[in-house]
Amino acid sequence: MVVIQTKSLMISDFNKIKKMNFENSIQTAIYGSGYSGKKIASQLKLNKTNVDCFIDDNLSKIGSKINGIKVISYEQLKIISKKYIISNIIVAIPSLSESENSKLVKKLYPYALTISSLPRKFFFKRKDIKLIDIENISIDQILNKTSFAINKKTLKSFRNKNILITGGAGSIGSEIAMQLIKSECNKICILDNSELNMHNFIKKNY
Repeated sequence: MVVIQTKSLMISDFNKIKKMNFENSIQTAIYGSGYSGKKIASQLKLNKTNVDCFIDDNLSKIGSKINGIKVISYEQLKIISKKYIISNIIVAIPSLSESENSKLVKKLYPYALTISSLPRKFFFKRKDIKLIDIENISIDQILNKTSFAINKKTLKSFRNKNILITGGAGSIGSEIAMQLIKSECNKICILDNSELNMHNFIKKNY
């Protein structure tokens, strides 16, 4: 049995937010205010997830609003991140090459709790963009490290136990959850600060 808790915060993140007003946290920022970025923002709005701002490199867009959402620059993002907790940044520029996308993700990593990205395939295939298409970026991908599977002996040690996975809807957390299901554990509780990640996790696995 897998228990999904859709609105939760890791303890350390909760303590940070507790010291601030609610207005001092940013739920979602989208990097790229073009076609893909606007489609994602529209989908998030339908899913009742707030998009606080677009981030764009086009100087002519900085300071403007798109469907009521303000467009800021990367430099402004760096300044804002010193005052605000940014839960998730979605990179919505599928025209970027893999190396360009990887470089951008690494640049954004220090300023948000999680980073997500729209796959490059959408640059070649024109179709409706859905939230489930957005991929979480794991620490392994950012650091270019190879992930590993939990061995069978370790899995057996979790049999009949209740397990809590924090950050469980991200790339690493969700993979751990899927592997732990094989251990015949009693219950798995997944907590994550990102509602978008929880939405994608549920859609992909249930």
